This record gives sequence, C-alpha cells and structure tokens, in this order.
Amino acid sequence: MKQKIGILMMATFLSLFLPFWGRTFAQTQISIPISITPLKKDIVVSPGGKGEFSIIYGNPIKAKIHVVARLTDIRQTEDGKEFEYLELGSSPWSAVDWIKIQPKEFILAPGETQEIKGEVTVPKKIRRTEGRYAAVVVNVKGEEELEGPIGEAAGETILFISVLGRREAKPKVSITELKVFPASENEEYLQYGENVLVVAATVKNQVDLKRGKGIHVFAEGSLILRNEKGRRLKPPYRLGSPSRILPDSTSVFETVFRNPWPPGNYIAEAVIEYGGLRRARARVPFKIAAEMVEAAKIGRLVDFRVEPTILEEEAVSSRTSVFFTVQNQEEENIQIEVSTEPMEEVGPKFRCDEWIEIRRPEYEVRRKRNVRVRVRKPKEAEDGTRYSRIIFKASKEGEETIEEANLFISFGKLERSGEIDLEIGEENGQLFSRVSFRNTGNTHLYLSGGLKFLLKEKESPKFLGTVPLADKMVTFPEEIKEFLAPLSLPSGEYLVEATFSYDGKSVSAVKEFIVKEKGG
Repeated sequence: MKQKIGILMMATFLSLFLPFWGRTFAQTQISIPISITPLKKDIVVSPGGKGEFSIIYGNPIKAKIHVVARLTDIRQTEDGKEFEYLELGSSPWSAVDWIKIQPKEFILAPGETQEIKGEVTVPKKIRRTEGRYAAVVVNVKGEEELEGPIGEAAGETILFISVLGRREAKPKVSITELKVFPASENEEYLQYGENVLVVAATVKNQVDLKRGKGIHVFAEGSLILRNEKGRRLKPPYRLGSPSRILPDSTSVFETVFRNPWPPGNYIAEAVIEYGGLRRARARVPFKIAAEMVEAAKIGRLVDFRVEPTILEEEAVSSRTSVFFTVQNQEEENIQIEVSTEPMEEVGPKFRCDEWIEIRRPEYEVRRKRNVRVRVRKPKEAEDGTRYSRIIFKASKEGEETIEEANLFISFGKLERSGEIDLEIGEENGQLFSRVSFRNTGNTHLYLSGGLKFLLKEKESPKFLGTVPLADKMVTFPEEIKEFLAPLSLPSGEYLVEATFSYDGKSVSAVKEFIVKEKGG
C-alpha cells in the first residue's frame, strides 16, 4: 500500500540560498505594503530550554519605510480562519513573557530586507506537554512621515510554541455542530448560486484543565456521503481546508456543492483527523427534494469520551481480551453501541475485524463503563500485529455522536524492518527529490527522519542544512510512505542523504547530483 505525503514545504532549507517572499499586507490607513516571511512559525522547545526563530521583512515599494515590531497575545476567531490581537497578559496560552526579539525598530530602503531574530526561553517548571502562542506584529509608516506616529498593524507572524514536557499531550477534538443546508439560508453562500448545498462542521479543540494545559492541533476534514441505510455511496470528499486549532478554540470546516445529488434521503458523515490516528466523527441525515434541500443540523452532539484512542496490546495467547473505557460527560444516561470497522490504512492481510467478538454490543452508561473486546487469532494466521477500528456510537434523545478507537494487537514474533529509496530528478525544469520508505516487517513502525544536504568542495563537503520529513510517523506493514520535495539550488555539486530511524534502527541512502547553470 502506497501513501504519498505530498509536496513538502521547503522554506527552511531554501532560505539558505534564495530570498523567500511571503504575501503582502496592506495597512488600511496609509496603504504601505511590507513582505513578511514566514507568516506562521512552529517552534518546539523542552522545559528549561531555548528555541530560536527569525522573520524576514522586505520593502517592495520605491520609498523608505519605518517599521516597528512588537509582541502581542492572540486568540482564534470562532470560524478558525483568522487570529485576533489581545491585550498583553489576557490569554492563558500566552508566550509573550518567554520571547525576546531584536531589532524592534528599523528603516528599510526600497528593495531592502531586514531579519528580526527571536529567542524563546521556556521555564523549567513546565511538566506537561502544552502549547503557547504569540504574534510578532509590525506597524509601518512611509518616508514622508518618518518623524510622525506609526500607523496601524500592517501584518504579523503567528508563533506556535510546543513545549515538550515529560507527560505526552493527548488533545481531544470534537465536532460540536454539523449542518447541511441550502445556500438560500445564508447570503454568504449565494455567490455560488441558488441550487447549491453547504455542509459545515464546527470543530473544537477541547481542554481538560484538570490534566494541565492544552496544545494546538493540525486537523483535516473529509465528508462521507451515505444512503439512508448507512451504505457509503461515493469516495470521501474534502471538507474545508487543513487548519491549526488552538486550545479551547473552534474552526469551521465547510464545503459547497454546486450540483447536489439526486433527490432522496442521505446521511452526511464528517470525519476530522488530528494527532496521528485520532479522529472525530459525526453524522446527520438530510433530504434532497425535487426542487430544494431540506436543512438538517445537529445543534449539540452527545458529549462522551473513549479511552484510550489507540490501544497497543501484546497478546500472551491466541485468545485475549482488551478493555476500553467510555466516560459519559452528560448529566443524563447515554446509550452506547459498539462495533468494528476495517482500518483503511492497512491491507487486508493485517486486519483483524473478523477475529473480534463483542458479546455485549450495547450499554447504558451513567458515568463510566469498561467495554470488553475479545480477539481470537486463527491457528493458521501468521505472527505479527493486526489492526482494527472500534466504533462507539452514543445516543441520547435522538442525538447521535460517533467516537472511535484504534486497536493494535500483536501475536508472536515481531519483525521490524524497512527499505529506503532516494531519487533526484527533474521534470519541466523543476529539480526535485523523491524519498520512499517501505515497511517490510510484520508490525507498525514509528518513523522519524529527513534529508541532509551538503555542497561538495575541494577540501571537504560543506554542510548546508536539513529538511525533516517525519517525526514518529506511524507506518504500517507493507505500507510505502513517499515524500516529494522541490529543490531550488544554485549551480554546484551536491550530496543528499536520506535517513529514517525506528526502534533504535536506521536506514539511509545517499545520492550525488549536479545543478547546472541555466543555459549552461
């Protein structure tokens, strides 16, 4: 099974060689643009440690501009699409006190750039993994007003700081609202036409303050269309765009369909993936009549948790039982229905859905309930890890919510091995690297690694930089992970080394290549 990771963002590496320009912000009162790179920056620091970052500002106009930078707290808007500035100290997720930037004020001549360097110092007292946030905001004015007051904010770089404490962060994302409605119900969507259908899921990054601070998540949404009996009709559609969601914040994932499906009764199922194999799911029925779509929405979903979301178990015999805990967050009792579903990420050879028995698939849960899942390995089955998804459907007063957990259960001797392949090529004048890793063992691997670039010189190769590709990425048996990266390098001879590590082992591949001068 082959999985493409996609085109990698190479700004970190390319900044070693080329100027890299971000989008241009226009200040509302004085209309002076400034280019900013990057617009968003992820920083990972351990408690008591320090992290560094840099921001490059450019002047694209034919006049001097005066720039002043400052730090501010932020919060996410309700739809998750923008960030708002807050008064310093008003955010419980503030990182402002940890950050220093230099220089804070400078003048840029036409076409000139300036780098601001920042340092993040994290206190030692942090114990849990958590997220902290801030923005570096710049205010700009023009040459004729260099002695006058600074204008309003012209742009910002959002800083996402992940503090890696001793205890792992377990973010909890839920779908708080799922709506299906015609564009006529909301003027915002009429620009797409009258006969369009809108599906919108409101997603919240929940915070359990008893367990410590929260952390941001990177979430992606997909939409599954089913008939009224629950059978999937089409391949999944994309639901909105991938989005970062701050702790205790929401983001709306929405998709507009210009040509809705034929009249009939349907079920829309939203799936939000976050944090590896974690998912949030919700379903809502809706109807398409001959001339219109009948709106359907869930005002509030059933609030419950399933733990763990990923259960890794080594079986001591061919018959074993595992337990999941359902926690009811509602004031009233809820009904739970338990079932299994194949994991699409693994091939049929490594699935164990048919091995699972749930003798009691329905429960009434008042506060907390342990759910027993029995697994029986057939005699003829080979050793290795098998995988299944356990589905928990909660219902209360006509409302339904689905949560799921992933079961990784291992039998007998486990083999952990992998192969790596590295290619440097060119297509339509664009140089690229392609790295693929194949899991050749019989169990999953937590894959980490990346690319290292060196410039060949007479005395010894000169180290240029690295590009991370994976950080503890789950890779299933027989799965192939492929990474594509465009390269923009000046002429010269280079070495590139791709290395992946897992379970104390590592595999590498090295390629030499030459970048010729254009026209040479």
